[in-house]
Amino acid sequence: MPLDPRAIHVYTDGSCYKNPGGSSGCAAIVHFPDHLSRQNESIVDFGCAESSNNRMELMACIKALKWVRENQPWPDVTRVQFVTDSTYITDNISYRARGWKKNKWRNRFGKPMANDDLWDDLLAAHTKAAIRVDFVWQPGKKSATGKIVDKVAKAAAQRGGLDIDRGYRPGAVCRTLVKDGVAQPCPAKGQSEVIRPYAK
Repeated sequence: MPLDPRAIHVYTDGSCYKNPGGSSGCAAIVHFPDHLSRQNESIVDFGCAESSNNRMELMACIKALKWVRENQPWPDVTRVQFVTDSTYITDNISYRARGWKKNKWRNRFGKPMANDDLWDDLLAAHTKAAIRVDFVWQPGKKSATGKIVDKVAKAAAQRGGLDIDRGYRPGAVCRTLVKDGVAQPCPAKGQSEVIRPYAK
């Protein structure tokens, strides 16, 4: 989808050092169309001690959608385009994520989906935007604004610690050994492993 010169463009990016679980951050910068005669504006600058790259991509979009809802309308603007280099966002926002939600945050194979809390928030924010919002994939650092948002997200990740991603759950989703049990994130930090060798 090409960029509409009369739309507001929101550039978003997420960053995580030692992904997942490392210092993380996200950013969003608004580029206004020429007819509004406004300078670019940084609207998201979030850094935390622990999260993941995908969660930061989602977080940037959620916070930016809140800004869109609170700051509209704009003269002669009928849509907002979110510009991201995250295929995790653009490949899933239109159809798959809504299907996951209908299926209680499981994919078509019945496996639980990661980041369901933020996907739920993103779908709600998208619905409440009160203006047409499209998500456009663009290679990272292709545009001047894209380069700036990348730097801001990385700086937020390096800074880390000021904010908290309360929904981040360390570990990976794995198969449960309990009959009819539900696979859950399995925290790896601070755990002891007991190995009992046996002969059969």
